Amino acid sequence: MKIDFVIGSLYAGGAERVVSTLANHFAEKGHSVRVITFRGGDHYSLHPSVKRIHGTSKLIFFNYTVLRAFLFLLKFYFKRKNRPDIISSHIDLMGFATIPVSRIYGIKLTVSEHFNHFNRKLTIQKKILWNFLYKFPETLTVLTKFDLPYFKPKTKNVEVILNPSSFVPITDLNRSRNRTILAVGDLNRFEHKGFDNLLDIAEEVLTSQPD
Repeated sequence: MKIDFVIGSLYAGGAERVVSTLANHFAEKGHSVRVITFRGGDHYSLHPSVKRIHGTSKLIFFNYTVLRAFLFLLKFYFKRKNRPDIISSHIDLMGFATIPVSRIYGIKLTVSEHFNHFNRKLTIQKKILWNFLYKFPETLTVLTKFDLPYFKPKTKNVEVILNPSSFVPITDLNRSRNRTILAVGDLNRFEHKGFDNLLDIAEEVLTSQPD
């Protein structure tokens, strides 16, 4: 199967890590995989067989990433040989580029939401994307069951798919370790990372496990 992963960039970020992990997984399974981005450098390593495409537009006044993505994909997929079996589109607003292009060329599309629906202000762009454009992809994926009832009326098929883990699990449970719980994230945007929830959770943990 030919799979194209489309995202703004592979420069750091959780969604970018997910894309690299999925791309590597499908490449190892023998699928033909391409990762298409439109800005920034690469923070994550990819399987040798994954083809990297850096999409650009010669029209410099179309510098906004989504517009640049739409123009590039419209031209790139115009050639039938460039069309994949499925596009995997990541980070919500990229849907403005991938959804119209996939409908024009008849390419199957999966759009992935990487935030819960309470995460950000419901802008005009979000309203158009969620209430109109999400009717067209073959599948919409969300991260939790919490989002499932919100998006079900807005699309023809929605699935909960958890983020894959790129870390090797610890199998030696008897290994001596420091009893430390570490949380890393942006404190200036606590509503994105949930540090307000961690304060309540930490109180319960420290009460029962003071060390």
